[in-house]
Amino acid sequence: MNALLPAKETFVELAAAGYNLIPVRGEVPVGAVAVETLFHRLARDGRGFLLEGEAFGEATGGRVVIGFDPLARLSLFGTAAELKVGPRRRRLDGRPLTVLQQTLDVIRCPEQPPEMAVAGALFGYLDYDAAATFERVRGVVLPDDRLLGEWLLCRSLVFYTPGAQQATVVCQVPVTGKQQAATAYAAAARSVRRIAGLLAGGKETPLQGEPVSFALAVGETVRASYTKNVRAAKEYIKAGEAFQIVLSHPFTCPAG
Repeated sequence: MNALLPAKETFVELAAAGYNLIPVRGEVPVGAVAVETLFHRLARDGRGFLLEGEAFGEATGGRVVIGFDPLARLSLFGTAAELKVGPRRRRLDGRPLTVLQQTLDVIRCPEQPPEMAVAGALFGYLDYDAAATFERVRGVVLPDDRLLGEWLLCRSLVFYTPGAQQATVVCQVPVTGKQQAATAYAAAARSVRRIAGLLAGGKETPLQGEPVSFALAVGETVRASYTKNVRAAKEYIKAGEAFQIVLSHPFTCPAG
């Protein structure tokens, strides 16, 4: 593994300057494994994200980004939100976009290289119905407890080009001042080394068992209901209430 950046002295200076989330990164070797395998190896409890696609090329240097080990989770509702940091939960009043912006304003992260612009960012989603919280949507009344989106601030990030033999491991370190900076930096170094071990070790395990084929039986009742919903969706689009509506069938199957 290459030397960590920034160096310890620079990290302490950034903490003294008032930055409260400082990424520490290192270049590490990676074994020949698929991106999906890396995600499941790193985000073992399922709490994380996998970001890929040309739309994020400039912010990620064309690389896949895997985030895991959340520092904080922001759950957005109609007129309030819940911020969970470790075991602590805090209620935040306000509409989703307002609360999201207020949360981002609290994070002070030093400027990063262009290919790592996503460091210090929150990752998540907004439900389609969240549009009803910042503009009028005909016929949509949202209950106060309706979950409209969840966003994560992850401690650990991995930037990886599929097929490459190297990745950038980032540990985002929360700090509250110069006094604890040295201890925080040492913890970040240990975390980067631990993640490097996970990335470098082991080969991809092939799936066991017989291939599974899927068949979806659609009864007449479901077909009629779906057709009715399609007609309604077309009317909403004609009326200018929406530009796209995605209709789908729920489908479940046993795993194994």
